[in-house]
Amino acid sequence: MARLRKVELALVLVAILAYYCIVEDGSSSILQGGRAIARQAISILPPETAVSVRFWLHQAEQQAAASRAALFTLLWPSSSEALHAANEQLSKDVRLTLWWMGPAFSGGGYSSELISFAKSLSPFVRMRITQHGDAFSWSFVAGLPKNVSALLHTLAATASQPGESIVVCHSEPGAWNPSLYRTSPCPVLELEEVSRREEVVGPKPSYPNDVARVHAEGRMRSAYTIGRTMFEADRIVPEWVRRCNAMDEVWVPTGFHVEAFAASGVHPDKIVKIPEAVDVEFFDPSKHLPMALPAGQLAVGQPIDTATATAADHFAFLSVFKWEPRKAWDVLIKAYLLEFASSAHRDKVALYLLTNPFHGDGNFELQIRQLITQTGDAELAQAPLDQLPPIYILDQHVPEEQLPSLYKAVNCVVIPSRGEGWGRPHVEAMAMGLPLIATNWSGPTEYLNSNNGYPLAIDGLTVIESGAYRGLKWAQPSLSHLRSLMRHVFVERNGDALRKGSQARRDMIAHYRPERVAQVVLARLLHIQRLVDDRKAKQQEQQQHQQQPADALVP
Repeated sequence: MARLRKVELALVLVAILAYYCIVEDGSSSILQGGRAIARQAISILPPETAVSVRFWLHQAEQQAAASRAALFTLLWPSSSEALHAANEQLSKDVRLTLWWMGPAFSGGGYSSELISFAKSLSPFVRMRITQHGDAFSWSFVAGLPKNVSALLHTLAATASQPGESIVVCHSEPGAWNPSLYRTSPCPVLELEEVSRREEVVGPKPSYPNDVARVHAEGRMRSAYTIGRTMFEADRIVPEWVRRCNAMDEVWVPTGFHVEAFAASGVHPDKIVKIPEAVDVEFFDPSKHLPMALPAGQLAVGQPIDTATATAADHFAFLSVFKWEPRKAWDVLIKAYLLEFASSAHRDKVALYLLTNPFHGDGNFELQIRQLITQTGDAELAQAPLDQLPPIYILDQHVPEEQLPSLYKAVNCVVIPSRGEGWGRPHVEAMAMGLPLIATNWSGPTEYLNSNNGYPLAIDGLTVIESGAYRGLKWAQPSLSHLRSLMRHVFVERNGDALRKGSQARRDMIAHYRPERVAQVVLARLLHIQRLVDDRKAKQQEQQQHQQQPADALVP
């Protein structure tokens, strides 16, 4: 009973602190005192409860990072004009340049995310981008909408002053300086600036190989350094933990990552949840015509013609992924074939795979045919390939500007992966008003629920047996539940599936439109500006104190 009273008291004190996080300025003595009280309160909690409370409390402080300005934006109406005005209010005191380093010109998930941030933040803060973390892709850049390409090149030409930048290293932590592979350095260090100036007149100075020591010695070129990253397993590797802890803070997209990073050893105070945005104006079903189907290479099944593919009673599934074990393409194909191969509806469905090879063989057709013989279903294994429901492979690059048309042409997106950082195709499909079937684990749990889609159950976690993350765990999506969901969406295309797709778009507009996510980022940047200002004020005070004559210090 005594223990229970202590727990109740602790939670009351934490609740009081959360209140002050919202209504008081982050530098106020009340909040500082509240933090001290909360630390004492948390210390009497059971260990498992204390961890959860720390997470909750840390998130509460982050949400109120901009003090009254944050509260103001939370109460502000959600129209585009009102959001723009609120974001202007938040950004007016952010004087530091936002220097975003990442794979802007590479394509892929990080690239798409960076571009979304650039589009939503550049109207409000001075912003610079630098290519980092991946190779330049000419085909990707050629497929960008002209306005996006122009924006990226403008931001890449922006200058930034030493010590007056908030640097974001948007990549996996192995790319952070000192990187484990060849890429542009992020964060940029003073030593590297010196080496560039002296490159033509002498040898480069030796570089420290310990990022923690570099940070500790104050050799950062930026005023504040942020790592933006994510992961798809149950925890992160020790090297990543070390690199994350060397940053001022680390931005992750979901609550799943907040818990996984902290459980791995990243200091909770450094972890900030910043969601990813989806361009709901671009991915708007009312603005696009459907792509002509069928498309791609037929792997199995009878070819279908355009009349069949566009018939009202025909149903097209789409999956978008890299061809790797994490994406569970094997589970998807098994579920699709087992559910529809012996069905009277097998000529009424098609599965389209928008994919590309990932460090391996690109002979997808051969791998699919080999998988069919390993399903454990004798009837399926012995069936002629041309008697199976059709599977089409789209393994050529689809330009960004054509993606909405592809989504518009299908009836459902299904991605039963073993783990996701965020799930870019997931939210694009939801913004297009499509029903989404996706694994109920890792990143998608942030935005996918039974009201706006179809969370796929898992059969527990399994150990990763090979690759760089061997020994970590990810989810095993349920084959039987996937079969059930695909059948349900097929049957309920004009009922439940249609309703959930509509709700999915409404949720994307309400919570993940670029203006809304920009609001979260700008509130955080305002908080960082205040932290940097406080640091500079303290440094100036110390310098003035040190410069005073000795006799002036004697009363």
